[in-house]
Amino acid sequence: MFKKILFLCCCLFICLGTGLAHGAPSIQKFTYGVNRDNRLRIVFDCSKKTKASAQMSDRELTVTVYGKLDNNIDKNYFIKNSANIKRISLERDGNKTILHVKLAKKLSNSDYKLFALKADRVAKRPERIVVDVQS
Repeated sequence: MFKKILFLCCCLFICLGTGLAHGAPSIQKFTYGVNRDNRLRIVFDCSKKTKASAQMSDRELTVTVYGKLDNNIDKNYFIKNSANIKRISLERDGNKTILHVKLAKKLSNSDYKLFALKADRVAKRPERIVVDVQS
């Protein structure tokens, strides 16, 4: 009887442990581009719904996405076709990813937009966090 209870406890521990490991969202893909209107769009493809926040400092826009950055994603990008945006970089901070957008001049709060897009099963698109920056 003791062995059965011990076996049951071990099984529960394993099941609960693996469930917690997969609980945090992850960032599976990172893309960016500058359009003809000189607007930079940054997209984080996420494994599931997550939150993000943005903060503007003197010459940097910092966006925190609550999802773990996959190891195979590059961390530094240089923007060639933008007058104001020089570089973007990603930083891992536990289960958060921090995006740094280095600017030549300070932007106002109306010059950037942060929003989430729901998963689209028909178009086969995952949950996404999007950052638009007018440069």
